[in-house]
Amino acid sequence: MTAPGETIWLLAYLRSLRYALWTTILCLLIGYPFAYFIARAKKRVQPALLMRVSISCVGEFVIPALLGGAENIMIGRVVWDEMFSSNNWPRAAALAVVMILFIMAAGHKGLPRRSRESD
Repeated sequence: MTAPGETIWLLAYLRSLRYALWTTILCLLIGYPFAYFIARAKKRVQPALLMRVSISCVGEFVIPALLGGAENIMIGRVVWDEMFSSNNWPRAAALAVVMILFIMAAGHKGLPRRSRESD
């Protein structure tokens, strides 16, 4: 039998496991296909694709520091504040997924198009 105060910790633990499961599923559904796409791309396009992934991952930490620190509003900072200051993990997870989708859409938009004449 658990005390009433211990139930909160158990619920928080179970909720964190659920979030971890959904995060893993999203990473599998988004990350692996994108990595496969990069691996199967032409050799001349692969460095550009890898740079897009690297810049988007590292840029959320480096760019705010270069632009003056925490007083500037960046989407990565908004996600961070939602997670740790507001303690609103679902909204932070949704913002992170939207940010990933925007990055993928921008990467897809910038890829060179194949002309019909080369077929």
